[in-house]
Amino acid sequence: MSKKILYTLLAVLCLKLGAFSQENTNSQGLEYSLGLNYLSGYSDLIDAYERVGYEFDFESPLGLNFAISSEYNSGLGWEANLGPAIAIFGDLSAFIMPIDLLATYEFAKDANISPFVKLGGSYILANGDFLGATTPGVKGAVGIAFNKNQKTEYGVQLSLNTAYVDFEYYRFIDEIKPYEFVLGVFAKF
Repeated sequence: MSKKILYTLLAVLCLKLGAFSQENTNSQGLEYSLGLNYLSGYSDLIDAYERVGYEFDFESPLGLNFAISSEYNSGLGWEANLGPAIAIFGDLSAFIMPIDLLATYEFAKDANISPFVKLGGSYILANGDFLGATTPGVKGAVGIAFNKNQKTEYGVQLSLNTAYVDFEYYRFIDEIKPYEFVLGVFAKF
C-alpha cells in the first residue's frame, strides 16, 4: 500500500471518528495535541548507520508529534497519533514516522489532574537508505494530564512501542525500534 493511500485512509478515519464523536452526546468533541518527545531508540538507528561508515555532525533524539483525540464522559476515548518523525538528510537520507491508533482511559476525568493509560496499535512508515520492511506493533502509554478544566491541558507521558523497522546492509539485518521507549510532554487544545 502506498504512503499516500495510507495517509488518506488515516485522515478519513480520523475525520469519521471525529464526526461520530461530535454527534454523540456523551462526547467532549475533538481535541488536538502537540508534543515534544525524547526517543530512547534513536541512538540504535544512529549506531546502525555508524557501523556501516556514516558519521553525523548533528543528531537529536527529540521529535514532535501531533495527535487528534476525543474522550467520552465515561473516561474512555480514542487517539490518532502521527510522529514523532525522524528525518536524516545529507550523504544519506531517511524518514521514519509512526502512525498510532489508541484506546484511552482517564481515571479522574473531571479532576484538574488525571492519570491516564493508552493502548493500541502502531505502524512505522520508513523510507530511506538501508531501511527495509517495517513490522507493526503494540503501543502502550501511561501518563498524567494537568490543567484538565482549562482551555489548554498539559501532560507528561511514557510509552512503549513494539513496532520496528529493518535496517538492511548487505547480509546484515538489524531490527531497529526507534520508538521503543518515548518520554514526552504535550499540550492539548
